[in-house]
Amino acid sequence: MVALPEKRYALYLGCAITGHQPYVEAAIRKVAKNLNVELVDVEGATCCPDPEITKSVDHKLWLIIAARNLALAEKTGANEGLLVICNGCYDTFKKAIEELEDKNIREEVNKNLLQIGLAYRGEVKLVNVLEFFRENLDSILELKKKDLDGLKCVVQYGCRLLTEQRLVKAFDEILEALGVEIVRYERERMCCGVPLMYYDEKYALRERTFKKLEQIARLNPDFITLVCPACHDQLERGELKFRLKGKRLNIPVINLTELVAVALGENPKSIGMNYHRVKPLRLIKKLEGGT
Repeated sequence: MVALPEKRYALYLGCAITGHQPYVEAAIRKVAKNLNVELVDVEGATCCPDPEITKSVDHKLWLIIAARNLALAEKTGANEGLLVICNGCYDTFKKAIEELEDKNIREEVNKNLLQIGLAYRGEVKLVNVLEFFRENLDSILELKKKDLDGLKCVVQYGCRLLTEQRLVKAFDEILEALGVEIVRYERERMCCGVPLMYYDEKYALRERTFKKLEQIARLNPDFITLVCPACHDQLERGELKFRLKGKRLNIPVINLTELVAVALGENPKSIGMNYHRVKPLRLIKKLEGGT
């Protein structure tokens, strides 16, 4: 008889994962199942909203939309909090929660939310996916079925993650525990090019994305790993733009969630790793036991 899950998380996927990176959603659901953790979908959730565009255009609207999503997460009754996979979404919710600690601001926001039958109570616990993996690392290692020793990666932490050194540390600890070697490089902490893309696409690609990828290519890692959908999209876009110039780098961009799922015994293709825009065919072969 399978024990009922003791841990329940509200799951917030954001926009990019459901729309462009379904393999990340598949992976987190597989991981949760392996860990006997229940994920409760936040019904009716919308964009977090985007921490660059919406916030700069209308700060009040940004805060109301964020509070609405947080109120919906509270309604799930998930005892472990709101699990967030996207760096941008995590940053939005963290900053919104900080602002909503002000009683006057919260009351003003709730006046708007009450019109649609909601209210933010300030009871939701925000959980970054890296915290989720770190807190469950002992169980992950105990249940691990696939050895990742011998794989080399570079880490794209992303700008927002770099403001949370505890999460940077957790990222490194998870990779090292899984047996993956982290290869360091000079431009490791350089922005991938988003949000500069919103202002000047050519400049962002030339001065950020291409420079990072060119240095990474010289290191010949098995893959780039991250937990940021925006960085994921940008680095893949950069590789595809390189191909238009006749240069193929073939460095796959893999979300850490996919790596954890594979370590727990999931087949890479069962989570859709083969659907990446930059196909990780060589990596999949290694993970499946080839050379």
